[in-house]
Amino acid sequence: MPSVLNDVLIGDDDWLFAYQGTNFMHNILQGQSALTDEQIESWKTILEQRKAFCAAMKTGGAGGAEYHFIILPLKHCVYPEKLPGYSISENRPALQLQKHTLAKYPLQFFQDLKKQKDCYYQYDTHWNDFGTDEFYAKVLKQKCASSSALEPFQAVPLHDLWVKIRKEPCPKTLCYHYTQNNIIYYNKIENIGGLIICENKAHPQHVGVIFGDSFSRFSINTISQYFSHLFFFQTTGFDTDILKRIQANVVINCHAENFIHSAEEIRFQSYFEALLYKFLISGKETSLQQNDLLQYSLFMPEEQIEILQEIILLFKKPQFTRDHIIAYLCKEHGMDKDKLIKLVSHKKVA
Repeated sequence: MPSVLNDVLIGDDDWLFAYQGTNFMHNILQGQSALTDEQIESWKTILEQRKAFCAAMKTGGAGGAEYHFIILPLKHCVYPEKLPGYSISENRPALQLQKHTLAKYPLQFFQDLKKQKDCYYQYDTHWNDFGTDEFYAKVLKQKCASSSALEPFQAVPLHDLWVKIRKEPCPKTLCYHYTQNNIIYYNKIENIGGLIICENKAHPQHVGVIFGDSFSRFSINTISQYFSHLFFFQTTGFDTDILKRIQANVVINCHAENFIHSAEEIRFQSYFEALLYKFLISGKETSLQQNDLLQYSLFMPEEQIEILQEIILLFKKPQFTRDHIIAYLCKEHGMDKDKLIKLVSHKKVA
């Protein structure tokens, strides 16, 4: 069994892996979070409903929009040789969903790809942009359209695990990027509630929506090379209101396997619900700004924009704390705090 220091598994050749984290990775990898038959059936139904919804969209061509539900393998599974003595169970939600539903779990793809070049960072949880680029070329079955190529360069890589156990600076290593930067808007909200919009003028009309996590957020410029317009929402859900407004050609749920639990545990189906939850609960009072409303108005019913407008205006009054604002909104809209957060995604907040 590899040694564990400050929630980090230390593997061979100084490769680092998350141990538990906030999503109980070790438990998942040990087969302690397997889905029941009922939970698998629930996932199957939900994913088929999502695929049917996308197929009915009008902008995706004769067959509607493509839908992909992608479960990204944890680094432990891609590089098990770096963790001698650490057992990994085959009884994991990702493998169960790959077998019984339309979910894609590209473990073999990344195990083969690493033979060419490393596709995950040595000192970080995430895949690198080489892995991202190769995978999206496979998923979308097309070449990217960019004025630049994916270029290697020496830099300090992502290193969320390094900083947990080392005080000295992380060493530089080989990284990859496209010099063509397609990001035109980022709300700078990390994790739940994040929104990034990309525009790629070199690509013919091909619009994508990704509901995902930090794997997609960190590599979004690389992914954007495969689209003319790409909208990334950091949420575990599938927001039909957003999709009706954007009318994408490709819709993707892309989540690391430590986020895959029972379908009933998906916390936010609506992106706006996730955004407001983050704003009210996280303590980041400056996350939303007045000029953000223009961007969010693409994705929200009018009454939701009004609630967001209220919150922003209230935060401009120094006498209001977050608790004051929540109490005010609950009183104005006749609901308690939990109901406020739960119902903001609905068409009408009564």
